[in-house]
Formats: sequence, C-alpha cells, structure tokens
Amino acid sequence: MTTDTRLGITYPEATDNANLWEHFQAMAEDVDRLLRARGRVGWSGAIDTDSSTFTTIETAIATVTAALISGKRYKIVLSTHIGTTNAGDTVDIGIRETNASGTELNRSVAEPIPSTTAAGHYFRLEAEFTATATGNKVFAGTAQRNTGTGTLRREAAAIRPTSMYVEYANVD
Repeated sequence: MTTDTRLGITYPEATDNANLWEHFQAMAEDVDRLLRARGRVGWSGAIDTDSSTFTTIETAIATVTAALISGKRYKIVLSTHIGTTNAGDTVDIGIRETNASGTELNRSVAEPIPSTTAAGHYFRLEAEFTATATGNKVFAGTAQRNTGTGTLRREAAAIRPTSMYVEYANVD
C-alpha cells in the first residue's frame, strides 16, 4: 500500500516495506517531476544587442522556450528597453504564444517613450499561461509603435539586457 503527500510524492505505508527499493525509485521519479514544475522553467538568456528597427508591424523582440506540464499555471515575464528616433512616440509591448502572430497573452498599450536616449526606456510585462500539454512551449515578447512617426528598436547592452523567463505559478 502507498500514500501520497499533498505535493504528490508517493511513499510506502509502514506495513509495506517488502519492496522498499521500488518505492524509493518511484519517489525519486515523483521528486524529479515536481522539481521540474517548480521555479524558473525557461530563460531566454541575456540579450545584449539591439534589435533591427520596426514601426507599426508587431515584431518579436525576444523569445523563450520552457518545459511545461499539462494543467499547471506559469508566469511569463518580459524585461526590455525600447528606443525611438522620435521623442513622444508610444509603444505597445506584448507577450504571445509562439511568435509575433501567436495567441496574445497580455498587452500594454500606448506606453510613452518620452525621449530619444540611446539607452531606451525600460518596460516590464507579465502574463499567465496554463499549459494544455506537457512539453516545450515557445513564448514571444513583442513590440510595435502605437503612435508617432519614429523608428523603434529593442535597446540592449551588457548593462541593460533584454530577457524573458517563465516560472511555475501554481499555488499548492
């Protein structure tokens, strides 16, 4: 006979220790599965180069691949700097599934870019996603000019990298 903990780890009852080795192996597999589902499960790495320029066409400025487990909820975070050639432009920042035309998970509309500083202006956006299948999933951070006439770009350097990450968000 076996019993499960609140987090899903199976262990033998005190009266069933004839196959103790099998129970330890099963428990190790449970722990592996649970550890994969906890904490950060995907990171884009530090992107430290500027993107190509864009205007009103939504453009992927970062992507991240994460190993997800069906039925679990995850938080996706985009952290970036956006620059423009025209002070006063506004930018839409988004997080989508797969690429710049994938299902939209969150969008921040008409964020102002008040000046043309070479470092750009900092933006952070979060989205939540519940996995419908177990396996790797790609998410894209996107940007496009909302108003104005400037040319925009992801501004990045070693001291101000762009990154995306995915972390486990279920509350157990």
